[in-house]
Amino acid sequence: MLVEAALIYLLLEKKAAKALTSSFIVNLATGLLNLVYFFFFWADISTYYQNIIIFTVALLINILVEASIL
Repeated sequence: MLVEAALIYLLLEKKAAKALTSSFIVNLATGLLNLVYFFFFWADISTYYQNIIIFTVALLINILVEASIL
């Protein structure tokens, strides 16, 4: 998904350096967010539904961060 977004951005802007920098920033930001989510994964979550909610919110935040940077 990140590769596709980077390619689309590259084709739209036709500036390779700007597209690669933007793609790198997206990968870095979502990678750091995944580390935060990994920490919460080890937290004691009592129910299955709370676990689903946390992973859904994490996915939505990743999508919003990626969309805002690109």
